[in-house]
Amino acid sequence: MKAERLTSNQHAVLWLLQRYEIGTFETGFRRLGWTPPDGASPLRITCPAQVLQTCLRRGFVRMEGQKASLTDRGYDRAASFYTKPLSVQRSVLPGAVQWLTDAQLAAISPWYPDTFRPRLDDRKILSGIVHVIRHGKMWGQVPPECGQELQVYRRFLKWSKSGVLDAVFAHLRTRRADGSICLVITPEMLLRHPGTRQGVMAGWYPSILAPEELAA
Repeated sequence: MKAERLTSNQHAVLWLLQRYEIGTFETGFRRLGWTPPDGASPLRITCPAQVLQTCLRRGFVRMEGQKASLTDRGYDRAASFYTKPLSVQRSVLPGAVQWLTDAQLAAISPWYPDTFRPRLDDRKILSGIVHVIRHGKMWGQVPPECGQELQVYRRFLKWSKSGVLDAVFAHLRTRRADGSICLVITPEMLLRHPGTRQGVMAGWYPSILAPEELAA
């Protein structure tokens, strides 16, 4: 009998559960991501809700409370896998959010735009923007503690176009383990992330990386 065809995300879910046995799911993300178990917490998989629903409906996965594992049918299907799925190789989730400190917020506050309305929490929104750019993630993978995806993306887009983020990124610095100071958002990060790379080409971040530098 011909094996049922799997999507790349379904393939990845079965491969991960075969390797780690027990996992938990968080749904709502546009792409699959995963965090390996750390001793205290099991494997964590994030993916669109329909991926988990399809695996359950096809009898590959079972849920016991919040924990998922493979059924016998799922193990039989996973036994045919010979290589690690590309989506697993490319999508390990970053660790916990590194919140901007009071000192960092104070250093960049002179470049905040004036507004007549109360602004969304700067620490949450900016920490979410930094998290997505530093780890090369999609806006749909903004950690929920940083705010809603649309809130974070709108702030990113509005402040990028207006030049606010150019000044913020140029003055947002951190200290390395050796004591030296470096930018939190580097030119390499701007070029790696699709959204900020487009911004570089549009001239949004000239203080860090001007468009003409790409041809150098």
